[in-house]
Amino acid sequence: MTNSPTEVKVLVLDADRGIQIKSTDPITANYQTFMQNICGLQLLASNIRGHEVHEMLHGNSLLRFDLNAHPNFAAQFNWFSLTFNNHIRQIALVDLMQKKGWSVADLIANNAETSKHCTDYALSVDVDLYKWRNKVAAHSAATDPAVRKDVSKSDTEKLLQQSVWINVVYQSPYFTVGNMRPQGMSDSEALPIWALTEKFERHRERFWPTFQLAPIPNPPPPPVSATYAKHAHTFGKR
Repeated sequence: MTNSPTEVKVLVLDADRGIQIKSTDPITANYQTFMQNICGLQLLASNIRGHEVHEMLHGNSLLRFDLNAHPNFAAQFNWFSLTFNNHIRQIALVDLMQKKGWSVADLIANNAETSKHCTDYALSVDVDLYKWRNKVAAHSAATDPAVRKDVSKSDTEKLLQQSVWINVVYQSPYFTVGNMRPQGMSDSEALPIWALTEKFERHRERFWPTFQLAPIPNPPPPPVSATYAKHAHTFGKR
């Protein structure tokens, strides 16, 4: 791609909904922010995938709660959910402004509609990452408990506890978060269990089709037990 000032660059933001931007659109004067978001998401996903490949090649396939092995992983999961939701909401913003023919000034006059459109779009894309961003990554729910008239929409005591338990777990073939819960916590009130690289790959075709991660290799064959080795040796002499 050349750097000619007359060249019109087109970036597809959402392949499913046909949302795209042109470098000549006034609202997209800083359209590079979308590629910056995608590159950041891939950087995080590629780093975690490298560790997943290592675990698989070494035959580590069982659920493992190792809280000290990778102390920086929790922050990477949080950064991923924050950047993902920021990226998705910006796509929704472009979609809304293009459909309405709005300028930036119109966003102020229509703040409620803008917020609802972006939130509804984000929820339609990935509820897990939206909830993780709101209850953990942006700030833990325990630091700002949600108390609503509708009790079912309020944060529970167990959720407040879980919001500060950001422990990354290896559960072949992925590193995941959300596994650790207070005793007796129901699925409906718990934070989601999700894998960073699985989320990146799930949304790849729709939002960043040219970006790929290294594949997860097949696990090595299980070691031959001592008993089986003895019989195999005996059979070989027959």
